Amino acid sequence: MTEDVRISTRGLYKIFGPNPESMVDLVREGMGKDDLLEKHGHVLGLCDINLDIHASGIFVIMGLSGSGKSTLIRHFNRIIEPTAGSIEIDGRNILGFDNNELRELRRR
Repeated sequence: MTEDVRISTRGLYKIFGPNPESMVDLVREGMGKDDLLEKHGHVLGLCDINLDIHASGIFVIMGLSGSGKSTLIRHFNRIIEPTAGSIEIDGRNILGFDNNELRELRRR
């Protein structure tokens, strides 16, 4: 990573349902969104998102309705918690933030 990376995600997954952690390996092994819903009653929101957003320039997140844009953005301040993966802001893993650190992140 270079110095100007502000937000970085690696292997980010979000699965909605009663037991999402148990579904991650099925998705990693190739189970698609339709099968996950039909066979297991879970919804795949994000699948293996890896990105670096740099301080300079413009970064655009675009896609069709229902493709996960808002879900992804809500992970950046932990309004939504990931099922698996990592999120770093300014080189700090925000998944380990306590309530005070999280409050400060959201303020700035």
